[in-house]
Amino acid sequence: MTDEETYAGPFTVDDGPDDKRGITKAVASRALAEPGFDAGKASNYWRNAASRGLLHPYRRNVSAKRPHFLYHPEQVLICGILIRMSEAGFTGEGIFARAASALQAFSVRDVLSPEQITAGEKPNFPCRNPASWAFRNYLAGHRGFTFELVAFRREDSGFLDHRARLIQYPSAEGTDWHMGPEWKRRSVWALDLDPILEHLTREKGVLH
Repeated sequence: MTDEETYAGPFTVDDGPDDKRGITKAVASRALAEPGFDAGKASNYWRNAASRGLLHPYRRNVSAKRPHFLYHPEQVLICGILIRMSEAGFTGEGIFARAASALQAFSVRDVLSPEQITAGEKPNFPCRNPASWAFRNYLAGHRGFTFELVAFRREDSGFLDHRARLIQYPSAEGTDWHMGPEWKRRSVWALDLDPILEHLTREKGVLH
């Protein structure tokens, strides 16, 4: 492993050979780059996000001269969202962790009703995670994807917390924050994902 690439997330990343489908930090950085935000800046942000456990590699390629991590394409979308959160002025590990978690994993409640959960039914998630769901459906021609980050406050204690979801309008398909009635919505920060997906899937982007 090089000094440039570390991963502090919750998953074990196994060593293995190269996978031509895998996205490297260099490829992701070129895909994220745009006027005013070059590949060097994108690479620095990617390295920082991965070292904080916000981006998840699936393998460490040890067959290369300099071993490096490999990522699935949706991790580039997640990084693009985190970059825009930083540009919008969000700070603190907690809110970025909330955002990344909402993009990295489905909740059982996204696909099963309370009755089905009580009955012990097993969830059948549509794909690897919500970000990959958006990526796949965008490539299939669907549009209207939005990431929403919401501040909630408990009326009994006044405690403030944040949750996020990924949704497609106007179908309202996607994930949700699954907050009870004791939580009241205080504010919403919404990000249109279609321009990001268009940029990432351009010619010489991360996936096209």
